[in-house]
Amino acid sequence: MGTSFSDVLGAILYEIVTGNPPHDGTSVSLCLRAAAKNEIVRTDRKGELFKIALTAMASAPSDRWTSVRSLQDAVREYLSHTESNALAARGEEGLRRAEQSGDYAEYQQAILALT
Repeated sequence: MGTSFSDVLGAILYEIVTGNPPHDGTSVSLCLRAAAKNEIVRTDRKGELFKIALTAMASAPSDRWTSVRSLQDAVREYLSHTESNALAARGEEGLRRAEQSGDYAEYQQAILALT
């Protein structure tokens, strides 16, 4: 497996998502060997961002993102979903508060967040 910019970015993203590097070893040489063989540390992490990282580090170049730009686009798409989901959650929470209080201003804020 040849190292590409996508591999490096994928490894960084993997570490951000899991809190651990993707390749492990009890010594530098064992860690480098694991990286050369693309032996990725098992984790219980899941989700879209984790899948993006794994795709970037795929052993077969044909299974990776076609370019750094496509990797960036995937991360941007993930972030746009994350922001939308967070906004929807804030709107739903605002709606619950408005229902409890009966305050019309809180309803307005909830509607703004949900639209």
